[in-house]
Amino acid sequence: MKYRSITLRLQPYGSYDCISFSDEKIGKLGFFLSEIGCRPTNFTFFKNWIINDDYDDISGNMMDLEKEDNHIYISNHYDERKNLVKFKISYNNLIALLYHWQEKVCNLKPQEVTITHENDTFILTTSD
Repeated sequence: MKYRSITLRLQPYGSYDCISFSDEKIGKLGFFLSEIGCRPTNFTFFKNWIINDDYDDISGNMMDLEKEDNHIYISNHYDERKNLVKFKISYNNLIALLYHWQEKVCNLKPQEVTITHENDTFILTTSD
């Protein structure tokens, strides 16, 4: 698998916006993280949804998430193309990424966050 990355920047109003991405698929992850922001209730909700078998899919303001075979597929709610672009991430990787997002981003509020993805590994780095 090729190397992919996204960059998010802290905005004056306290949220993070996805400002760049190496390809459209990983860009979906950036927009998902922008949408959930740093509200603690969002982390609890998504972690519970991932491990709970009651619902296979959910929608936010911008993003759709679907569960299939121990993976989450993230797509844009408003994308009407026949060949919908989706980002695939395992349950465990998404839970770990949400944990790191909360610990390294929400708690510390760095100016910029870069997430790299290669060989099913996600690395979150921050800078001021």
